[in-house]
Amino acid sequence: VYVNSLVVPADAVLNLNGFNLYAAWLTASGPITGGSVTLVPDGGALDLGMIAAGTISEQAEVDEWTFFGRTGDICAIEVDPGSERIPTTRLDYAEVVCLDDAGAVICTNRNTVRGQILFMTGIVLPHDGVYRVQVRAAPEHPANTGHYAVAVWDVSPDVAELALNEQAAGRIENPYSIDQWTFSASAGTQVRLERGNLSVPYVVFTLSGPEGWSGFVDLATNSELVNLPSSGQYTVTAEASSGSSGGSYAFQLGETAQ
Repeated sequence: VYVNSLVVPADAVLNLNGFNLYAAWLTASGPITGGSVTLVPDGGALDLGMIAAGTISEQAEVDEWTFFGRTGDICAIEVDPGSERIPTTRLDYAEVVCLDDAGAVICTNRNTVRGQILFMTGIVLPHDGVYRVQVRAAPEHPANTGHYAVAVWDVSPDVAELALNEQAAGRIENPYSIDQWTFSASAGTQVRLERGNLSVPYVVFTLSGPEGWSGFVDLATNSELVNLPSSGQYTVTAEASSGSSGGSYAFQLGETAQ
């Protein structure tokens, strides 16, 4: 049995009944009987979209995680060094570096606020290969050790054509994924977005058009009537609202008579 985190309070006893348990994080104040708990080593291959648990156990330690990506894939990297979901002791301050298989730095970031989650989004992978994500204590806090979590998400947008006056449906798979629905319209066309019954409240919509025009941004309800200012291609973007993981949605962009 594998778990990310195992906590045994001082006033509890964990009887494993002969099972062998594997854990990335272990906080055991109470006794464990009837089996063994093995700590899983840090680092290794990351499954896209899955959160992995890690620990910086010693000063100057660097944990290295890997994932495979293809040319043009767009990824997001998240490292949580100390939010409430991380058990104590927490790393609190982290530096994360993403490198390609030749050692070239793709992106890097570190937090300056204790426990602040690190996000690196919109990372375009330059070629096919195995990429490395390195996690260490931030250089301003070299003595820090503790637990953290890391994840890599595939956020390459799903693009589809949108037919006016017909319902469209999709799913936002992770906190950073984006669906783009494109359509062409003439200047002066009037439209209104209506959310479908399948929509979860954690998906929001943005309407954009030629020359940076925007009709609405991060809309969580039905829209007002919107007049499209010019002829050209427009896009309705669906994404997760801030702090959520998204979900299923449906909507209709109806053309209205003026």
